Amino acid sequence: MTSLSLLELTLHGHKVGHLAGYKNGKNLLLFSPEFIQDKARPTYWSLIYQDHFTPRLAPAYDILCTQAFMANEQTLALNLAKNKHWYRISLESFEAWAKKADIPWRLIQPHLKSTLEKAKTLWPKALDELPMQKQQKETLIKHWKNLHPDFRLLNK
Repeated sequence: MTSLSLLELTLHGHKVGHLAGYKNGKNLLLFSPEFIQDKARPTYWSLIYQDHFTPRLAPAYDILCTQAFMANEQTLALNLAKNKHWYRISLESFEAWAKKADIPWRLIQPHLKSTLEKAKTLWPKALDELPMQKQQKETLIKHWKNLHPDFRLLNK
């Protein structure tokens, strides 16, 4: 039986992704591609040792839409299935990545889809409530509309 333990990543109390600990010792980060996060480099990730032995990714903090400050930014800090371009990432990208990491897709897909559904439910309302400048909100909406159809938050 394959097992997967999850550490939920949150932003303002809303789940934005997971760190998954796969039983063979591999760790993977499932994230919501709705974010433009230039800081998502390993040097900015914090680890916690809840049991004093096992490293886990600390809950997310300092997530921001860098495209609001860096016009035309369209790349990820890390490769995902040999791709760094935001608007080319699809569910197939994650499936290829899972295959390369030797992690069964059936363990990844439900968490990715669950995170996406929650983002589709929570982000439109959060956009109205979060203290963001109008330009930043417009930048996020534009970014979401340009994502691969698998990850679009808005149907407008």
